[in-house]
Amino acid sequence: MLDVSCATCGYPIAGGHIGQEVTCPSCSSISKVISGVTIPNWMLAGGIAFALGVIFGPALIASTDQGARWLERKAREKLSGG
Repeated sequence: MLDVSCATCGYPIAGGHIGQEVTCPSCSSISKVISGVTIPNWMLAGGIAFALGVIFGPALIASTDQGARWLERKAREKLSGG
């Protein structure tokens, strides 16, 4: 049994196991237990979305003609010292 604190209000919660979703009895927020620490679900989803945006964002921009021209122009500016 892991003893963790609520990520929102800090109230102590008894978490069963890593990966379990727990509900805080004080503020009713739902968090996920990760290595003895609770992470709010919205923060976990936001972190995953941010990482995917960093990885796939430039590829999505370059997949359009306008985006490819913009990336090419920015690359030329950087290479020319501008």
